[in-house]
Amino acid sequence: MEQGNKQTDSVPEDHSGSTVKMTFHELEAITNSIPGGVAQFALDENLTLLYANDGFYRICGYMRADFAGKTGTDILEQLVVWEDTAYILKTVSEQLQCGSEIKLECRITTKKGKIVWIQMNASNSRTERGLDALHCIFVDITSERLLRQQLQLDQERYQIITEQFNDVFLEYSFETDTIYVSSKWEDLFGYPMPRENVISNILSNEIVYDDDKTVLSKIMDQARAGALQSEFEIRLRKRGAGYIWTNVNTTMICDEIGNPIKIIGKISDIDQQIREREKLISNAQRDPFTKLYNKTTVESYISICLRSTTPDYRHALMIIDVDNFKYVNDTLGHLFGDAVLSGISARLRVMFRSSDIIGRFGGDEFIVFLKNVGGNDKIEEKARAVCDIFRETYTGENRDYKISGSVGISVYPEDGGNFQDLFKKADLALYEAKGHGKDGFVIYNERNHKGH
Repeated sequence: MEQGNKQTDSVPEDHSGSTVKMTFHELEAITNSIPGGVAQFALDENLTLLYANDGFYRICGYMRADFAGKTGTDILEQLVVWEDTAYILKTVSEQLQCGSEIKLECRITTKKGKIVWIQMNASNSRTERGLDALHCIFVDITSERLLRQQLQLDQERYQIITEQFNDVFLEYSFETDTIYVSSKWEDLFGYPMPRENVISNILSNEIVYDDDKTVLSKIMDQARAGALQSEFEIRLRKRGAGYIWTNVNTTMICDEIGNPIKIIGKISDIDQQIREREKLISNAQRDPFTKLYNKTTVESYISICLRSTTPDYRHALMIIDVDNFKYVNDTLGHLFGDAVLSGISARLRVMFRSSDIIGRFGGDEFIVFLKNVGGNDKIEEKARAVCDIFRETYTGENRDYKISGSVGISVYPEDGGNFQDLFKKADLALYEAKGHGKDGFVIYNERNHKGH
């Protein structure tokens, strides 16, 4: 019995060593899966490199053999852009003294001479061998930095332009309800601003876009209640150009006991910025070929609708698939296939309401979400119309090749309360429609699928 205990308690050195190696390899596998670099440096005079994962070498563009026999200091001098070296050493030293985690951004030069921006997050601790070490994570943020710099340049450029040409300076008196605006007002908008009874005049005429008058009223109420600063966007009428987006930035001036006296501020033309932003957002949401919503946007918009709806409403989710589309591409060519998709997309946009959500979900797959569609009769009517789109679509050089489409449908709330459940049921119904010979639709029913 005693001998057994001794054998159990003793761990051979080679077995212990293999356990450490196994743990190391497991850790290495984990760190190599991180989308970035991981490295460990000893906090000695040479900053000895103790460990680096594959991601570290990928970021800097070197092989492990390139750094063989080199100290951490050598590697630092080889990698880091020399203008950033002093900043790194100073930041690391200061943050180590404070005992805080180290966070910094710097530039490195890869083996091929490319400049890469990296973000380093690091902390120090003592290793099992008793070494003080710095544990670092490196992330390539080059794209982010370039975007940030570009956005900053754009912002500065717009600011300079508006200050030079488009800014309208204003001064409003609470006591007299009068306003002074600089001459830029008429230059920008093309008509004089009413100088007296300002608020009532602005709210009762067409200077401010109707939907934005409540915004202006709310801002004025906040100002009377003591809000010292405000910034908001409203649309103002510009002669010959409808309404344009403007940014209004104001500061309150109060008397010695805090009563509001005046508002001073400026109005800047940001119409181009707003429209470019809306265009970028729209482009990001659309499939570039069909101009329908892309997969991500469709799922997002449907999910938003479902989160804000109630079981009193009935919505329908349609998955629409072109039958034998691969055959169309292979037989007639991709140009004809593209023409088919383009034509179907255009007709889907016309067929459904503007409130419905229409998107391209894949190569030859479309999705439609019909909001508050009512009973199954209406759903079936729309499904038949969708099938007719395909039946009436011909392609080929002589337009003598006829195509067809299949539709799978699920209904809220019967078939699910979220996008995933509804999509799964509609996909099962689509599979059923395909199994019934295609060129038709199926409304999902857990007990009895209804096929046509």
